[in-house]
Amino acid sequence: AVHALALGGAGGAGRELGAKVLALDAAVEGKAKEGARLDAHLQLLSVRGASARDHTIGRLLLELESGGNVRLEEGAASDVWFSSCADLLHSRFYAADFAALGVEGVVALRVTRVHNRALRTRFDERLDALAEAAAAADGGGGGAGRRS
Repeated sequence: AVHALALGGAGGAGRELGAKVLALDAAVEGKAKEGARLDAHLQLLSVRGASARDHTIGRLLLELESGGNVRLEEGAASDVWFSSCADLLHSRFYAADFAALGVEGVVALRVTRVHNRALRTRFDERLDALAEAAAAADGGGGGAGRRS
């Protein structure tokens, strides 16, 4: 740039300086667009984070209000019961019912397991009662499953 000033006068240096200013303006505009894109991404992540927070608070309140009788467990794809639920969903889905809407299939992204202590206790009591009735019918309570 020093040589251009000495040899070419102010006109050549002005063009060179103008080109540098245009390059700087383009770089500033590019960084402003990148900043706007990052701001939009931040807004999206903030909304997702707030939604996840509200969902988690709702789940915890449900567990708290039930006095510990209801517990929710988030499943992972490696859990046996997760794949069982996904298989059940796929077996019950009938694509012809949704063909008009353009839906061809379903995918289980999340599965939540509900542990309800009161229902489990009721189930266990009824199962015990059935086992006792079956044992009594087999011959006087000698133990369930024993045959003479």
